[in-house]
Amino acid sequence: MLLPMIGMGVMGLGIVFVVVAVVGVIRLPDFYSRVHAASILDSLGMILICLGLAMQYGFSVFTLKTLVLICLLLITNTTICGILTGAACNSKENDGSDSLDVF
Repeated sequence: MLLPMIGMGVMGLGIVFVVVAVVGVIRLPDFYSRVHAASILDSLGMILICLGLAMQYGFSVFTLKTLVLICLLLITNTTICGILTGAACNSKENDGSDSLDVF
């Protein structure tokens, strides 16, 4: 009885993290800040949502599948964000962030 209620709270917290990540991606000024917000908060939000789902359904095959999904999310999200930032570092385009205009 208590575990499904805790699961709902964990899923709600995960949704809050995903919403904060979306706002961060929209509001942050440069690419690297946006990728950082997306990678950290989106990973944490999706993991919390999956853990909440696992708590909702109790210990079953679904819980095992959810844990496998969490592992895949951790691997793929961090890998893709690393590839994106590496490609952005190696590109020759200037976003204007390295200008010396102080005023």
